[in-house]
Amino acid sequence: WRDDAVYGLGSERVLEIRTQGLTIKSGEKMGQVQKPTGTWCLKGIKDTEYASVPTLAATMLSQIWVAHPTLRSEYMILDPYNWDRMPPPLVSAEIFKEPDPKSSQKRKPVDYGTDLPWLV
Repeated sequence: WRDDAVYGLGSERVLEIRTQGLTIKSGEKMGQVQKPTGTWCLKGIKDTEYASVPTLAATMLSQIWVAHPTLRSEYMILDPYNWDRMPPPLVSAEIFKEPDPKSSQKRKPVDYGTDLPWLV
């Protein structure tokens, strides 16, 4: 399998397809988007450029499940066209970093006194 049209898609279009494939289509959770790290395949993408792409190749190309930047290791094969190439993340890895608890400042409670009308 090789489809140059799929391989040349920009990250914006891949993210659109990924969102479409992660969106729940029916039931009481309809419209909600599943987490990309906890979903192993895309559903409902037969009307996209990924229609002919094998399921696990779509998982790799859309960077969900183990292909997600937060779950990767350097030994994974994540490019179905070139097994030695690690594709760059679709979105910046910076957004996946945990906040540093030491750098966060604690907010002090504000003392409004008794000047508020509902405290009188």
